[in-house]
Amino acid sequence: MGREIHYIPVGFDLERLVQPLSLDDFDADKVILFRSEKTPETESEAELAEDIVQDLSGSIESLLSIDVEVEEISDIYDYVEIYEYAYQKMADDLDKGNQIYVNISSMPRTVAFAFATAADTLILENPNVRDDLYTYYVSPEKYLITEVRQELEDSVEFLRNLDISKEHEDKVTERIGSMADTLQKLQKGTTAGAKELKNGKHHVKFVAPPIVDLNEREKDLLKILYEQGKVESISELDRQYAQSTDRDSSNSSTQYSVDQLEEKGLINRSKGKGASHEISLSRIGIMWAGTRR
Repeated sequence: MGREIHYIPVGFDLERLVQPLSLDDFDADKVILFRSEKTPETESEAELAEDIVQDLSGSIESLLSIDVEVEEISDIYDYVEIYEYAYQKMADDLDKGNQIYVNISSMPRTVAFAFATAADTLILENPNVRDDLYTYYVSPEKYLITEVRQELEDSVEFLRNLDISKEHEDKVTERIGSMADTLQKLQKGTTAGAKELKNGKHHVKFVAPPIVDLNEREKDLLKILYEQGKVESISELDRQYAQSTDRDSSNSSTQYSVDQLEEKGLINRSKGKGASHEISLSRIGIMWAGTRR
């Protein structure tokens, strides 16, 4: 008999992550908490998340007597990498006969979508695991931002009407200005700006799961491209295929397979040297090959 394991990516929530374990009809044997890696530019956010992880871990272990593990996600905006990681981890636990529940309520959407997509992909590829792999979401009872805004507004009003000595007037005026500025920002929402990512862009594409029917030759070619990054030409890819599989091959058969893979959206071809075209994996191709090593 396998174990009931809950995957919980951790953001800035606590109650939505721990309460279902005690209030709903779960019987968890183990919880894995996933937190973001601390970097210089995200240190304050990572420290807050780390505090929540510690509180979660302590509550789950001491109050619910459930085993807890903590794992780190290096880049919460690398959707493809997170997808590969989640897919492999879930696949390994399913192979051991475990039942998996994934709580996608808290962490950034890149992580939540990657975990949910990985779970859906595994079910589509192997319908037999449908009863052992679930994704769930917990809605908040209320949003605290309304209380925060009201508290700030009340504090500003209170300080403005307070009889303040000359000694503290400048500091109080500064605090009023700071709170008023925060209130003005909150009029635009609970976040500010669009984060620039490592690739210089301000958005992350959520690629469709790589559910495709492939023959063995196509699978081998994708694995070669995953290992190499890119190949300069059809003839070079054909040579590497023959070398790695020890099978007879030809440029024409490899060309046909490459055409089929490009049509399925798994590879890209771009102009290379002379008349040749460089061949590389698309994002969907990377997701497919990265989960089948």
